[in-house]
Amino acid sequence: MNDSHDPIRHLKYLRQSLSQDNESIGFFISAGCPLSVNMPEKNQWPLIPDVANLTKYINEQLKEDEKYKTLLIELKKAEKNIENIEDILSFLRSLLLVSKGGEVRGLSETDLKGLEQKISTEIVKKLNVSLPDQETPYHHLCNWIRSIDRKIAVELFTTNYDLLMEQALEGLIYEIKVIPTTTSLMIDGKEKRLEPGMNVTTEIKVGKRRIIEFFIYPIIQYMDEGLSVR
Repeated sequence: MNDSHDPIRHLKYLRQSLSQDNESIGFFISAGCPLSVNMPEKNQWPLIPDVANLTKYINEQLKEDEKYKTLLIELKKAEKNIENIEDILSFLRSLLLVSKGGEVRGLSETDLKGLEQKISTEIVKKLNVSLPDQETPYHHLCNWIRSIDRKIAVELFTTNYDLLMEQALEGLIYEIKVIPTTTSLMIDGKEKRLEPGMNVTTEIKVGKRRIIEFFIYPIIQYMDEGLSVR
């Protein structure tokens, strides 16, 4: 069994795929992508921690919470990973589904809802960040997408809780050329010819949906309850 690969061959294949304008291309922006963002100061890196370090942060913030301690004990009994916040949340929500009007593993429905709220609040605190400048890998990807001419649009997918991809997309600047349909305007009932030096204001409708609304992730429900990630 061959367990090695030729990186040059894969790079050539990737370059060939990216150069074709009639093939579908999708990018999956995973949880580790924020680690690629260089920060102005070393002690500011990473912009957003990976899952392991995010879990350590949340466990530290909630270490004095007795209900959270109980949750971790029960999680360990179920042979789940207490060092992965995704496993913790999945386990918590599975308990919440069967706790209606009662108690499960020593935690009531109210306890579980409270823990879910606390964990989500801590996640929002840690992920409420902005890209440091316009030269991040996120911006480079968005600028590349903007610069190419493709028959099929590039697709972006993410399961992340952060809005870094949205920030980069919103930061794109597009050059436009405005051509008036007439050479004059009616001002106070009189026709006024357009002249060089006149100011103009142009509105461009690009739709009302934000990019992030296409992404579904659990934290979105808490934004409706007063939390903000921007």
